[in-house]
Amino acid sequence: FIAALDTMHEKKMYKQLVFYMEACESGSMWENLPADRNIYALSAANSTQSSWAAYCYGDDMSVGGQKINSCLGDLFSVSWMEDDDVTDLAHETLAAQYKKVKARTTKSHVLQWGQASMGSEDASVFEGTGKTAPAAATAVESARPAGAVDSRDVPLATAFSLYMSAAAAERPARAAALVAEIQHREEADAKFAALAQRLSLPGHLNTATRTPHRGCHKPAHEAVLRHCGGYSDYSLKHARVVVAACNHWAGDVAKVVGAVKAVCAAY
Repeated sequence: FIAALDTMHEKKMYKQLVFYMEACESGSMWENLPADRNIYALSAANSTQSSWAAYCYGDDMSVGGQKINSCLGDLFSVSWMEDDDVTDLAHETLAAQYKKVKARTTKSHVLQWGQASMGSEDASVFEGTGKTAPAAATAVESARPAGAVDSRDVPLATAFSLYMSAAAAERPARAAALVAEIQHREEADAKFAALAQRLSLPGHLNTATRTPHRGCHKPAHEAVLRHCGGYSDYSLKHARVVVAACNHWAGDVAKVVGAVKAVCAAY
């Protein structure tokens, strides 16, 4: 990703770029971004955190009086977009918006990357004029997005909401779906813990992933797909175990793939 941006810079394919990235572990995408590329970025989280969904409970997930039973936004994204709705962006800099968004995004660490001097530019240069809903200004300025849920927990929260709102005839099926989601989570945690133990990984995986052996990553993840059924929204957080295994064992594909196959055969 950074290499692609470097190429774009070298070929003068842009004047300035601004990225607001909403994703779990989104900080990992920007850690090697040079500070002199006319690129400014915000990430919803650091390199090890989940991002968070918002408007996930009760009336918070209703649209036009209809309960959707699904999260309606992401905490970081709704924070900056709701700011856009109520602010004249010709009078707000990127740096000022960063401070607002950081204060409203309370469940993960919003981080600033790249050319910090671009923070002095008006947000309107990159996001439009803003202030499309001035009547809501006071509420948005003072309130934080409600009903926040860890992105990895959204399927569980959705299954629970569907169960709680189900009619009597639907309740057994909704209960079974909720139980299945809980069982899936427990199995995924156990499976990847067993993989980490089998490959003697250190307890602190962040340290283990700092020397990349990327040639191992793709076949190892393909082994998870082939032998373990792949990743789900929840188990995707354990992809770091596979990456750490490749890096810890210096790219030994056979060792990592063999361990994946052996561990998943037990489940």
